[in-house]
Amino acid sequence: MEDVFAEPGRLALVSFGPLAGKVVSIVDILDQNRAIISGPLTDVPRQALNFKRLELLDLVTPNVERGMSDEDLIFKLNDDKTMDKWNETATAKSMAAKEMRSQLNDFERFHARHWMRKRQEIVGVEKPRTRGARTQEAS
Repeated sequence: MEDVFAEPGRLALVSFGPLAGKVVSIVDILDQNRAIISGPLTDVPRQALNFKRLELLDLVTPNVERGMSDEDLIFKLNDDKTMDKWNETATAKSMAAKEMRSQLNDFERFHARHWMRKRQEIVGVEKPRTRGARTQEAS
């Protein structure tokens, strides 16, 4: 596994607090405990945040200089399509699915549960058949 270091341009996920679940970019490093972060595309204002609240991601926006302005950071993020790369990751997809499930109303939850049970019935019936067919053919 590759080491992930805090550096300007590194994307991070805020793990808890009022900004939990937001993706931010590290703009500058204050000391060994804090970094200045900014999320101009995710509506996170520039602020100092403790590394304990951040989960560093594998994505880095190239050529981000220390203390870069939000306008320049937006340009760099859009130029490198960093947020599109983030949206393609498994973590982002699972977060989006979780958000979508939390937005369902009562009927939609019932409908989803109903079709999940139907799918399980079909899969549960077909698995023993294929196993039985394989064992009969082998003997």
